[in-house]
Amino acid sequence: MLVIILLVFLILFFISMRCLKDIVSQSIAFFFLFYWGVSLVLSNLGLFNLFDVRTSTYLYFLLGVSAFILGMAAVERREKNFFPYAEKISKDLAELALNKFFIVAQIVLTVYLAKYAILSMAIAKVSGKGAMQGGDVAAVLRTVPYLEFIYSVAGNITFNITCPLLMYLILRFQKKYIPRIILCLLFIAVFAIINGGRSLFVIAALYFVITYTCVNKQQKFSFSKEKIIATVILIAVSLVGISFMTQYRDRGNFEVDLETFSESISESGEKVGLYSTLPFVMFDYALKQDYLQMFDGYQFGRATFAGFDIYVTGVLKTFGFDLVNTNVKITHYLQETWVPITNKNTANYAYTGILQHYLDFGLFGIFIFPFVFGLITRYLVFKVQTTGNVFIFLFLSFAFFMAIHSVFTCYFIKTWPYWYFAFLLIGYLKTNQNNRV
Repeated sequence: MLVIILLVFLILFFISMRCLKDIVSQSIAFFFLFYWGVSLVLSNLGLFNLFDVRTSTYLYFLLGVSAFILGMAAVERREKNFFPYAEKISKDLAELALNKFFIVAQIVLTVYLAKYAILSMAIAKVSGKGAMQGGDVAAVLRTVPYLEFIYSVAGNITFNITCPLLMYLILRFQKKYIPRIILCLLFIAVFAIINGGRSLFVIAALYFVITYTCVNKQQKFSFSKEKIIATVILIAVSLVGISFMTQYRDRGNFEVDLETFSESISESGEKVGLYSTLPFVMFDYALKQDYLQMFDGYQFGRATFAGFDIYVTGVLKTFGFDLVNTNVKITHYLQETWVPITNKNTANYAYTGILQHYLDFGLFGIFIFPFVFGLITRYLVFKVQTTGNVFIFLFLSFAFFMAIHSVFTCYFIKTWPYWYFAFLLIGYLKTNQNNRV
């Protein structure tokens, strides 16, 4: 099976380099294929002693990955000369960095969430069990409606705007940006502590890639002294953050010494490999246990868009239609049910984004959803290149992250992304209208 995986990915790399001529599309395709490819190879080699994944199951993953690349390649590039979008995005990000409303919103959120971050660390330290076992403050926040909105919606939206903004400020460093860089780092730190996840640092790295690609005027990879220094600083801060989060999650405390730092980084590396491969075992388990039949057959799009299904069923209930939303029916089940991945260990929730597509339309769903997502992603690339609109850039950045993160899960099953999409759409329409005037 390893030979087949390598062959398919080599073909997909060739297709992407042949059909995707611009650096932005090529970068998205490269990192998407790289992460999926490495994860599948590691899974097939069995380096983490997980249960074996059947050959037929690997074919499902290859179908989904191929569909995304084919979707990107299917969008034809009509424009020969693009708008100078790098300069326009850079200008808009610079204005956003100094926007008083956004600065105030960032400060208010940082201060408000800081008390919950401090509480989370205190509980984790007292329990001695770590953030994920001792006191999951994030789970508590989700039980109170207005706190749920502040943390899940406002917090996530601000985080996904702050990350590319921070990457821009570092890439185009000026002394006047230092207070903004510090504020961005403080917000990310507070949000990460409550979230309790090391994946936030991976998300930040992905935003660095897409931001660098879109604001790079040369449209080819160049490495100036300033960019190298900025990258090294970013990597150093990320490593310290990952070390902190590893100790915080697992033990509830934080020690500053070289040995502990080295152990934490090594442990984090192993966890990244594990979390990048266990979803394949879980998807294979879902097929063996016939989750499709267990959830009463095809969901016809409601599984993939479970986050939006909450709103739809809520509206329908006001008209007398008593429907159970798929978030309760499927997503909660996947979250609460722990399944075996080894003879001793279990895992939950992470079945890859492919599972939701399969539950919607079977094999057709595994192909059609990634294909359409590939189409949309390439369309967003062209939209960025022809308008330089910062809201479209933010949309593309999030689409890039979701594509990579599909190894783990499907982000459309969450509720807050739809608020983010609405925010970006309104921002785009408003700026587009102002430009016409």
